[in-house]
Amino acid sequence: MLDPVTDWHPLILSLKVSAVATAIALVFGVALGWVFARKSFPGRSVLEAICMLPLVLPPTVLGYGILVLAGRRSAVGSWLREHLDYSIIFSWHGAVVASALVALPLVLKSASAAFAGVDRSLEAAASTLRQSRWSVFMRVTLPLAWPGILAGTLLAYARAMGEFGASLMVAGSIPGQTQTLSMAIYDAVQSGQDDLALVLVMVTSVLSVAILVVSNRYFSLRGRERHLNMRHLSIAAVFCALAFPVAAWAQQITVSAAASLTEAFKELAPRFEAARPGVTVRLNFAASGALIQQIAQGAPVDLLASADQETMDRGAQQRLIDAPTRRNFASNSLVLIEPAKDGVGLKTLQDLTRPTVKRIAVGKLATVPVGRYTKQALDAAKLWTVLEPRFVQADSVRQVLDYVARAEVEAGFVYRTDAALMGDRVKVVMSLPVTSPITYPVAVVAHSRQKELAQAFAAHLLSDTAQQVLARHGFGKP
Repeated sequence: MLDPVTDWHPLILSLKVSAVATAIALVFGVALGWVFARKSFPGRSVLEAICMLPLVLPPTVLGYGILVLAGRRSAVGSWLREHLDYSIIFSWHGAVVASALVALPLVLKSASAAFAGVDRSLEAAASTLRQSRWSVFMRVTLPLAWPGILAGTLLAYARAMGEFGASLMVAGSIPGQTQTLSMAIYDAVQSGQDDLALVLVMVTSVLSVAILVVSNRYFSLRGRERHLNMRHLSIAAVFCALAFPVAAWAQQITVSAAASLTEAFKELAPRFEAARPGVTVRLNFAASGALIQQIAQGAPVDLLASADQETMDRGAQQRLIDAPTRRNFASNSLVLIEPAKDGVGLKTLQDLTRPTVKRIAVGKLATVPVGRYTKQALDAAKLWTVLEPRFVQADSVRQVLDYVARAEVEAGFVYRTDAALMGDRVKVVMSLPVTSPITYPVAVVAHSRQKELAQAFAAHLLSDTAQQVLARHGFGKP
């Protein structure tokens, strides 16, 4: 059964983010569209190309650009942090910025074409009636161009609703905080919640169809006045300004944790909050490599829990973590899995070389710890090079699990705790020895402003109660 609070929050957040992002794109798109349609100046083509870049750039490039420009170490990010104690990273405002940028080109291009198509003689006639330039624009130019602008605006809203890549990098996927509809669908698929994923996909599809229906009905109307009420825009602008608070909650910490810790930490965080009234714990889950990169770009994280020592070592070398606070709190083991139904019947690692095994899911070496552990195990068996042409690289251990559960690959390597989540859909073939123990370290982030609270959460992970929760989810002692 769907939870009306947690499962529907992504929909509400997506509607809010898309509305604010589209309003921002509309204001800037109309202004820039008029400039590009009516003005000629040196560098115009270059400026227009820059404004259109989000339309063709990969979302990850756009997300990285926002991290660099607005992260804690950037001039903008450091100023916001120092003077307003505010950051767009890991906030829904970050999703607004990402969505507004990808939506802007659609409004801009439509507005530019609409303004270019306005009969200039009508504007000239209005000017002879002693109308100011602003009055001519509001009463003649804008109403004539409005149908074209609206078409672009509707497409921009739909594009903002579907934004995923850049928003994930900038805002993260924090349930109840920054997790939009697209992210919720992705997480539901990764965790095997197919029923929830199907419902969310249907909701997204219905919304998309509704936008197209509204668009078609609007343009099928004849003889009705269609104009833009600028007072409404003013109200929207004030709303957007008020929607961006300038101060963070005093008793709130953000915990970035490896994807394999998702279920355990979702149970542990409420217990920590219950013991400390007024404290809020925000959870952000991703591959360990992605988490450390977010912190390096200035994401306002207070505590990092990774799935390997190498990621934490990188954090220590870059002085991103407070080294004295580092400690291990759990352990895990690597297993080889295959689909529970219609698997190829694997028994040993050597069986992976059989012709029937065409695809093997592994985590990306650069960012996913389970991928590095997989390489250790296969290197020891002298099979890495032999099997490498069959590898399908995944962005997280949960994606590996999903590939195997859906029988899209014949085998995969995950942690034992992940395999247990889908015991009815995947079969554990064998446990694998690795060169270095699979232990989970936790450490306070160096730039955290809630270090005492972050240390308390780290200590909470080592408490008897927390260890029992971790054990119930399949984790071993540190």
